[in-house]
Amino acid sequence: MLTFITFLVPNHVCADEGWVIDNFKSDIAIQESGEVRIVETIEVDFGYQSKHGIYRDIPYLYERNGEKTYTEITVESVTQNDKKATYD
Repeated sequence: MLTFITFLVPNHVCADEGWVIDNFKSDIAIQESGEVRIVETIEVDFGYQSKHGIYRDIPYLYERNGEKTYTEITVESVTQNDKKATYD
């Protein structure tokens, strides 16, 4: 079984630094094995600022009932303006 869920953020979400997120889309596919594949598309308008990207924190540690669960995260690619981007 494959499940897809899409979340859309309302137009123009403002950040504290003067730039805006014009569009956010997250495609999530949950495999029978429990593996999750997520593809995010974030369209950002930096206006006249000389920004080169955004920070995206991805949680890898979850705690429930005092038990810690670590998730393995593999980043397949990051693009900016349809070109491969550097990330860490």
